[in-house]
Amino acid sequence: MNVYENEREQEIKNLVEKDSKFEGRDRYFLDVDRMINEGMAGGTIINREDYKQIGEDRSFETEEPPQELE
Repeated sequence: MNVYENEREQEIKNLVEKDSKFEGRDRYFLDVDRMINEGMAGGTIINREDYKQIGEDRSFETEEPPQELE
């Protein structure tokens, strides 16, 4: 293995380690609320003591209000 291959392998390893910490979530906002409603809970929240769904048990990120368009 030459020097170039060693440098390239190290560069790839560094990129994988960096990305795997947050899986890209530090660069993009994920609409977790929408994913939960449309996927796991089917968009329905039933408030019963013996039947909790994930939407009621998760705290959500605070967001900035939408920007006004001129």
